Amino acid sequence: MLRLFVVCIVCLTLTSQSIQAGRIIRRFNLAAQSGPSQGQEELITNTWVVVLKRGAAQDVAAATARLVQHVRLARAALPRAAAAGAAAASSSSSDEESDFSVLSSLQRPPNQAPQAGAAAAAAAAGPGASSGSSSGSVQGLVVKAAAHVAQQLRSADDVAYVFADRVMSSQVEGLAGDTPDAAAAAAAAAAAAATADQAAATGAVEPPLASTARRTSCVGAAALSQGSITSRALNPNFKWPGCYTPRARLVWMASRCGDMSGIQYTAVLALNRTTGAVLRLRGQDCILRFDSSKPVWSQQRFGGCGTAATWAPDLPTATCSATSASAAASCLPVPADPAAAVTADVRLSSEIKCGSGTASRLRYSGIRCGPDNAFVQWRSATGPGGCVVLNPVPASSQGSGLGSNGVDRFQRFANDVFGSCGVPPGKAEPVPSAILCADPKPPQDPKPQPSPNPDPQTLEPSPSPSPSSNPAAPTAYSGPRLPRVPVAAGEQVPAGLSRIEAVTAEGVASTAGLPTGQQVVVGVIDSGVEATHPDMTYAGGRSWLDANASTGAEDAPDTDAYGHGTHVAGIITALNSNADPAVESVVGISPGTPVFSLKILDAKGRGAMSDMLAAVQWVMAEGLAQGIRVINLSLAAYVNPGSPDYQAVFDAVCGVMKDANDAGIFVAVAAGNYGDDIKGYFPAACPTVVAVTAMDPAGNEPASFSNFLQADSSDADKARVVAAPGVNIKSTTSYTRDASGYKVLSGTSQATPHVAAIAANCILSGACTGKTGLDNLATILAAAQLRAASTASGSPQYGFSGDASSTINGKYRGLLVWSAF
Repeated sequence: MLRLFVVCIVCLTLTSQSIQAGRIIRRFNLAAQSGPSQGQEELITNTWVVVLKRGAAQDVAAATARLVQHVRLARAALPRAAAAGAAAASSSSSDEESDFSVLSSLQRPPNQAPQAGAAAAAAAAGPGASSGSSSGSVQGLVVKAAAHVAQQLRSADDVAYVFADRVMSSQVEGLAGDTPDAAAAAAAAAAAAATADQAAATGAVEPPLASTARRTSCVGAAALSQGSITSRALNPNFKWPGCYTPRARLVWMASRCGDMSGIQYTAVLALNRTTGAVLRLRGQDCILRFDSSKPVWSQQRFGGCGTAATWAPDLPTATCSATSASAAASCLPVPADPAAAVTADVRLSSEIKCGSGTASRLRYSGIRCGPDNAFVQWRSATGPGGCVVLNPVPASSQGSGLGSNGVDRFQRFANDVFGSCGVPPGKAEPVPSAILCADPKPPQDPKPQPSPNPDPQTLEPSPSPSPSSNPAAPTAYSGPRLPRVPVAAGEQVPAGLSRIEAVTAEGVASTAGLPTGQQVVVGVIDSGVEATHPDMTYAGGRSWLDANASTGAEDAPDTDAYGHGTHVAGIITALNSNADPAVESVVGISPGTPVFSLKILDAKGRGAMSDMLAAVQWVMAEGLAQGIRVINLSLAAYVNPGSPDYQAVFDAVCGVMKDANDAGIFVAVAAGNYGDDIKGYFPAACPTVVAVTAMDPAGNEPASFSNFLQADSSDADKARVVAAPGVNIKSTTSYTRDASGYKVLSGTSQATPHVAAIAANCILSGACTGKTGLDNLATILAAAQLRAASTASGSPQYGFSGDASSTINGKYRGLLVWSAF
């Protein structure tokens, strides 16, 4: 009893401190995961968000005292053996003190009264509903507790719901593996080797495509027939005696499925690591194939259309669209006659048998296939001298992977030489995309593609604009605007700024001379902001992280070991002053607008959902007084819509976001980089945030990695989704990350600050005067609609292929934002 009393005193002391300081300095322990990917939840071990009931104003300290008493009584009611077993099973320590401790509190923002009946409305509307589904005024605790204690907390009188804390991850492509120095790179390599499958034991190098697949959850169509899709997260229960051995490398083969954006795995092969040949066991090839007569067995090894395999959950589940300057050259022209065959001249990487000889140069002939007949299936090829090679797999079996044994026997040859519907031959060099350049039923107002960069490998932002390449802003919008000034000599104009006309012949927006009381501060909830960067206007900071034992400075909001927060901030605020003449510095959309660093992500770009909620609540409680009117959240966490936690997470996260919106804060969030429906990703799923999808300014199309909204979603949901440039964006970064202080990155992380900066300019100009964040978004979208419509009056074309006016495959990505203000 004495020990339990001590536990109560410790908990109350911690809670009192958390109320005063807003948090308890802590370090979260992540559940063992290979990294965020499509459809994968990442939990923080034994950490829970406890949301208190909204029926009456809560005294958090008093509520915590009651929770401690509730847990104590629940333990006392257990038989002695059961109590001991529960404690032992739930913690690495046998001490009861480890079962329950308060880490921090979530505080209802000032002047926010509880909204009775809102939670019931949310439940009636269902997950993701846009009306009444986020009730606001969230108040509660973040606790460290064993699983059985969390279960006990759910039955306490004060508790509305309890859910596991989640990992928030930055939404940038590739930065996590781009370690800032050789020592960190060596450490990352060692960590990867430690978690690899049996391949790591031999020291073999995995093909780059596999690494890309794990990061983006999508893969280029060419990889489907090249035998290069592998898995590091192979289920330890996977057994294949005689074939899966230390000398084997497993590769999966697949075809497109559904609307052709999904992947269906059809076979897994065991290859010799040295020679690449298929291993044999007792005279049979080591190949396992999808078998429709064994659905459970097949689901474990191959998944379904667009769903991951149980045995290899990190395999990509979707095909990536082209998002590079080579996109226009990678498709095939549409035949004038719909009944005519599609043809292409192709060189193979190695010779194949053709007639009585061999050939590596072939003229392919194929048929149109897939939705709207927009794809190609190669059926035959003719070599020099007229020799003919035929596809051995019947057209009716292409893409199914379910043919007879006779079809299976020739499947690998067919993939290598002919590919499948929408998938080019594995041996093709260079690879024809097997996709037609234009839809057979083109839109009435097709948008021209910008000229591609002649060398996409060396893509750099454009230099200062000239009138011919950056015309003056169209006159369709006649509302308030900030004055524009010329771009300083030596400044680079990042690709995204030119695309949304943030920089034109008139120059770039200027906030100089605005009264102090009229200033807008943008809160960047991220990995910190490098305050000493010469291109940065730093307004202050707040951190929810503890000091790092190795650096001693991770908790400082004005440092950024990851480099991501500084990159985001530069897109918003980079000065128009040629800040560092020694390098080619960049200009931001709202040069000089102060940014306030709210640090929740660590040096690997990962943080806690509870810290994100606390940061947003802090802005409402204290940040408004410091001028913060816009929040940028270039991060996301996945929660399975079928999870028992989904509604609780939705209510808590979206409740906090609703409070922020109602307080007049514009909340811009990354839609996510997983090529998936926004619905499962927070905070983008919330109905009162601005979800930002990414487009490619070079290819003038959606970014392959970008999440989207379903095209049949409600008008209210569509009204909060907007697109912005997110591919190959140059901006500032921390000097720890790059010695130059600048870096080119891609992601919905990069798209989001384009929108946040435009919101800041809109408020600064006086055009955005709405009472809520969504009111101001309506003003921004109205201007974007005017810009899109202005093409009819002779203005330069705007928008992109796949935007709100040309939805592709049922995926809504919103209008391209316009820098009108």
